[in-house]
Amino acid sequence: LVDHGGASAWLTLGPVSRLPESFLRYFIAALQTIDPDLGSGSLERLNNASVKDITDELGSLANDLMLFQGSVYLFIDNIQSGESDVIEHFIELLLDVSPPNFHLVLASRALLGFSLARLMVRNDLVHISSDKLRFNDDEAHQFVTEEHGINLSRELTAQLNLRCEGWVAALQLACLSLKDAQSKEKFISGFSGKARDIAEYLAVDVLGKQPERIRDFLYHTSVLDRFNVELSRHVSGEADTRGIIDYLEEKSLFIAPLDNEANWYRFHSLFREFLLSRLEERQESDQRLICKLAGGWCADNGYFDEAVEYMLRGGFAEAATSIIEECAQNEFNEGYMPRVAAWTRRIPRDIQLERPRLMLLNAVALGHMSRAEDCIQVVQQIERNLHIYDAQLQEDIKTQLDVQKCSISMMLDNVSDATKYFNADLELLPEFTRGMTDNIQGYSHLALGNFEQARKHLERARALHFSSRSSFGLVYSDCFMSLMALMQGDLPRAR
Repeated sequence: LVDHGGASAWLTLGPVSRLPESFLRYFIAALQTIDPDLGSGSLERLNNASVKDITDELGSLANDLMLFQGSVYLFIDNIQSGESDVIEHFIELLLDVSPPNFHLVLASRALLGFSLARLMVRNDLVHISSDKLRFNDDEAHQFVTEEHGINLSRELTAQLNLRCEGWVAALQLACLSLKDAQSKEKFISGFSGKARDIAEYLAVDVLGKQPERIRDFLYHTSVLDRFNVELSRHVSGEADTRGIIDYLEEKSLFIAPLDNEANWYRFHSLFREFLLSRLEERQESDQRLICKLAGGWCADNGYFDEAVEYMLRGGFAEAATSIIEECAQNEFNEGYMPRVAAWTRRIPRDIQLERPRLMLLNAVALGHMSRAEDCIQVVQQIERNLHIYDAQLQEDIKTQLDVQKCSISMMLDNVSDATKYFNADLELLPEFTRGMTDNIQGYSHLALGNFEQARKHLERARALHFSSRSSFGLVYSDCFMSLMALMQGDLPRAR
């Protein structure tokens, strides 16, 4: 494709990308490996507010693709992992509105949940079934002799390909042992490409030939969606993980680097599924412990999305909640309110009700996403639960609830009410929260024409957000200050 002037990108879907908003972020990230401007507007909107319907961004994405000079080929692998009607609807509409220079290649292990009939009628679809993907004898011979360097006659290659049913993954598995086989004819006559036989082959001829420490490493890291030297060391207890990863790469044991620097890796999905099935046969507690270790390491190293995912996957919802409470403020500073709201949605309801701080953080996120009704429901739920908390916690919560009520009033254009919630107790809150309150107060006074009051609040908001290093809050302060200058006719200052 590159030789013919096309630009290509690759996106492999997994468990983390099932949420529509996460999918859209990964979709844009893939396009931006071609050109950073592709999807930049949509990404900015995602970072600043919740996108209730990801299909709303299709017009902007289609326009960006149309303006791109050249052909764009986007490969989406493992598309069945999306498991979402919203994602399938997005792709279906994308195929209808995308410009002629955009080409989408979808790889799936199952039939897609939407109709492709219209594309077939317009002759805009090339459907490559699993049968068409099977290697013929010539392709199999080229793969065995050139890719793996095995001296094998065409007759024996044809026999092997017949037993593998043209399945390249099975050929890959076979070639690993075929290199060391004393009798290639005997090996090929006893090899089968059926799934059960492949699993048995992996167990005996791949895992069975590895030292115990390599097998243990493979089992432990199979739980991870991706891993690096440090994370794999943490969950496996193996000291020389760098050496093991190099060994796996050297032996072509289904490991692939995820970046040019070879910092992060993943396993081939087929191999990983096999390892997980073997791990499940041992003890369920093993997977849970690995998830807990992985979640803790990711949280300590700033990979909060993965930290929450691993904790929830392992059944440690309380630990996931603590991670959210710990990192939410930093997420707010950068404007990632939708991320916090998405995390909170995955926490079981009974735990949410026991954790007022989590609910307050959710209310902050929803407020900044202009989801007034949802924010009101969270605030009302917290108020209904106030009686179960101790006296000091009740007072702290009431002060923070005033902030959320102030935010709700502004969202509902009740700016007069918003100005009533400012009181001395707010000075005890964190800088970001105080800066947020001053921004709301400043905007409300601005809407009422109280320019001097608005200026005081906005200047203080700017100072607080600068001190707390919140670029997100600073942008709001500057925007409101510019709006005030414009309302006063001061165009140079507004600019």
